[in-house]
Amino acid sequence: MWRTVCGVLDSHRTVWSSNAAFSNLCVELSESINAATAALQGQTGKSNGITTDRETETMDAITKVVAVGRIVKVFAMDTGNAELLAAVDYNRTVLVRQPKHELIARLRSMIDAVAPYQDALASYGLVTQSIDATRAAINLIEERLIDTRLAITGKQAVTDTIPAIMKAGQTALTKLDNLIHLFEAAFPEFVAAYKAARAIVHAGMRHNDAAKTA
Repeated sequence: MWRTVCGVLDSHRTVWSSNAAFSNLCVELSESINAATAALQGQTGKSNGITTDRETETMDAITKVVAVGRIVKVFAMDTGNAELLAAVDYNRTVLVRQPKHELIARLRSMIDAVAPYQDALASYGLVTQSIDATRAAINLIEERLIDTRLAITGKQAVTDTIPAIMKAGQTALTKLDNLIHLFEAAFPEFVAAYKAARAIVHAGMRHNDAAKTA
């Protein structure tokens, strides 16, 4: 809605450009619009893609760990390695219900427990590529978790700046309202167009207020 006012101002630039106070306020309003647009785009950009394929990646990591765990469990039972067997059983318990950070810790813990027996496990069909692929899958969901936290933090920071931007723009508009009378005698068409544009802004604000209280 501010853009409607800016459109009127831009089309009558020759009328007010020589008035320094009015010109400065027009610049402030334009800067507020640009800042608000950039902030909103930043907020949208940070919110997009946060969850893209996140669950798919998580399930892929779990599937890979479970596949490794099956082989390791047979090996542990055959060799009587109770410690390894306990590590596998613990770290495979209800993985999908774990908080993300706990899930990552459990997945990584099991792969770390397997590492010392990697050569022996080769005869059971567990190849190095499987271990590497599993670690890569775990690293991916950990990176996704970090990216999500950073995006949420960034989104909050952007959100916090928007009220300040809106306040600055509204202040500039209020000051313009107080100065528009300067052009009333010589440029009535400009003043009428400005007031009409401001009426649209006021109507939009009233509509928003009514929606909030409905």
